[in-house]
Amino acid sequence: MLLIVVETLLVYPLRAVMTEFFPGLIYVIVYLVGVLVTSLVWGKWLGMATAAASAVAFISFHVVPVAGRFSVHDIRVVIGLAVLLIVAVATSAVADVSRLRTVQAEESDLNAEMARLLLQADDPPAVLPAVAQRIAQSLELPDTAIHLAAVPGDDRRSAFPLRAGATPLGTLVVPVAIPERTTRRLRERVVPSLASLLQAGHERAAVLDSLEASREHLRQLAAEQAALRRVAYLVARGSRPPEVFQAIATEMHTLLGEPYTAWLCRFENDATASLVSTSLTGLRADQMRLSVEGDNVAAMVQDTSSPARMDSLEDAAGPISALARERGMRSMVGVPIMVEGRCGARPALVRTGPSRCRPTPRPASRPS
Repeated sequence: MLLIVVETLLVYPLRAVMTEFFPGLIYVIVYLVGVLVTSLVWGKWLGMATAAASAVAFISFHVVPVAGRFSVHDIRVVIGLAVLLIVAVATSAVADVSRLRTVQAEESDLNAEMARLLLQADDPPAVLPAVAQRIAQSLELPDTAIHLAAVPGDDRRSAFPLRAGATPLGTLVVPVAIPERTTRRLRERVVPSLASLLQAGHERAAVLDSLEASREHLRQLAAEQAALRRVAYLVARGSRPPEVFQAIATEMHTLLGEPYTAWLCRFENDATASLVSTSLTGLRADQMRLSVEGDNVAAMVQDTSSPARMDSLEDAAGPISALARERGMRSMVGVPIMVEGRCGARPALVRTGPSRCRPTPRPASRPS
C-alpha cells in the first residue's frame, strides 16, 4: 500500500511533462514498477492485486478529480488503463516464475552442498556444524544448529524435528524471529531434504564400517593362512620338532599381537607339562617342566580335552598359574591339540589384560 501511495504522488510532477506525448504512459510506467517489485518479492497474486489497486488509485486521484467523473471519451486513458492491467498481469506471472526459479536454484545449490558434506563424510556428525552454517547462509538466517537428539523449541528458537519415517534422526534449530515464508520453506523443503541426506549419511557410514570390518576379517584370514603355510612348509621339509614347535608359538604370537603370549606344552605321564616352545624369553630350566596340579587352565584342558579359560589368575593355584603371575599375566586361554584322539599337547594363549568372558568351570574330579 505504501508503494502505491508513493507512485501516485510521483505521477503528479511527471504528468505535466509527458502529457503532450501520451498521458497514460506515465502511470503505466510508474505503477508497473511497483507491480514488478511486488511480484518478484511476494508472488504473482499479490502483484495482480497491486495492479488492480494501482488502477483504482490512478482513477481516484488523477482522472476523477480532473474530469469530475470517469468518462470513456478520452480513449487514451482507457488504453493506458488496459495496458496497465494486461502488462501487470503478464509481468506478475513472469516475475513469479523468475522468483520460483531463483528459489529452486538456491535450494538445488543448498541440497547439493548438504549432499556433498553428508555423503562424503566418514563421520556424519562431525560435518553437521558446516551443514548448519550452509543452511543459515542460504536462507539468510543469523544462525542455525543441528542436533542428533530431540531438542524442544522455546521463546528464542524454533525446533524442526528430523525424521526418517517414524525414526527420529535429530532436530534443526533456528531463531524464532524469521519471516513466515522462510519458515514455510524450511518446513516444506529444507527439513525433508536434510532428513533424507542425514539418514543416507548414517547408512553410508554403517556400510563403510561393515566393509572395513569385512576387510579386517579377510586380512586376518589371509594372515592366518600365511602362518599355516609357513608352518606346513617346515613340516614338509622335515624340520626338527623343536624348530616346528617354536615356529608355531612365534606365528601365534605374531597373529594375536601384544599383549598376548603363546605357549606350546606337552602333557607328560607324571602329571606334568613340558614347555616345548614359547614366545616368552628368559625362562629358567626349572620352569620348562611344571606340574599341572592346582586350579589352572592346563588342568582344565587335560581334564576335559576341551578349550578352557580363566579370566583372573589372582587366586589360581599351581606352578603354571604362579609362572604366569610372575610374568605379569592376568588371564589365560587354553586349547587342546588332539593326537589320535588323545590330548597330547596344549597351546596356551596368555593375555596380560582383563577379559569379559567367564571362566570354564573345572569338573569335580578327573576321569580315569
